[in-house]
Amino acid sequence: MNRADAAAHESYETMFTTFSNLEKLKVISMSGEKDIVKGRIKEAAGVLTDDEKLRAEGKIDQAVGKVKQTAGKVLDATKDAAKKTVETAKEVAKKTADKAESAASSIRE
Repeated sequence: MNRADAAAHESYETMFTTFSNLEKLKVISMSGEKDIVKGRIKEAAGVLTDDEKLRAEGKIDQAVGKVKQTAGKVLDATKDAAKKTVETAKEVAKKTADKAESAASSIRE
């Protein structure tokens, strides 16, 4: 395996690990919608039954859901930035390896 291939493989490994970890965290944002719906139901039940505690729990659940959704958006933006960074790193590594190979060939001649 030449240097360019090794650098590309290392970049791929880094990108795969990063994306795998971000996908695991994505579960957080997916549960945000459930929390919002659950919160609306609790809040409505609290209003109907005149139960302030249940109503407050509903508002808290909705707030938690919104935080989870925001976290999901941040994760998506992080994933996009990581992908661009890895692609740029791969390009730079390939160019550097090509230059090194060219310089080595010149020295051998």
